[in-house]
Amino acid sequence: MSRRNLFTIAVIAAVLAGIPAISSVTAFAAPRPKSANAKSTFKTTVELPNDVTLGGKTVSKGTYTLQADESKTTLIAHGKVVAEASSQWKDDKGKAFADNVLTDSGAIKEIRFGGKTRYLSIQN
Repeated sequence: MSRRNLFTIAVIAAVLAGIPAISSVTAFAAPRPKSANAKSTFKTTVELPNDVTLGGKTVSKGTYTLQADESKTTLIAHGKVVAEASSQWKDDKGKAFADNVLTDSGAIKEIRFGGKTRYLSIQN
């Protein structure tokens, strides 16, 4: 066997030996799951067909960004917080047919999301 063939075999062996080390680097680069104490945030767009109240503040009809975590729901318009209130996620037996904002005397009580069994119960 010539020196050239031995050198080629040595280079190939070194490359093959390094592949498992390179592939394990991606495991360290992958994002870690959130801890059990971290709050996850749900974000969507909602259309309010009428003026309503949320957390004691009047919200005019229109389109808003809704953000909700495990304890609070916030309505945002043009990057500014319009209203927020304490809320709680609850499970229903069936999926909601469509997005729906349920009110009682003009105050938002529940927000349901089409195709989902979980909904927001608002504590005003």
